Amino acid sequence: MKAFRLAIVRQKYRPDGGAERFVSRALEALEQQDLDLNVITREWQGDANPNWHIHLCNPLKLGRISRERGFAVAARTLWQKELFDLVQSHERIPG
Repeated sequence: MKAFRLAIVRQKYRPDGGAERFVSRALEALEQQDLDLNVITREWQGDANPNWHIHLCNPLKLGRISRERGFAVAARTLWQKELFDLVQSHERIPG
């Protein structure tokens, strides 16, 4: 039986950020389960856990609004292509 595929979306991952610490703690706790753990992000800082799959979505941006919208479109396209069982987003992404 294949592992349940979980994706967590966080646009920018910095190890010192509050939401990022929540994501890290959640992923570390979930490592004990039979899960395929994925992070969809525009930028990753710090060491990557070898048990997590990091998916970088960093489309061309012309300003803040195009950066937000471009990431939303790229992240949604990726998670639809990858067919994750569950996607938890820490960003406002329609659809």
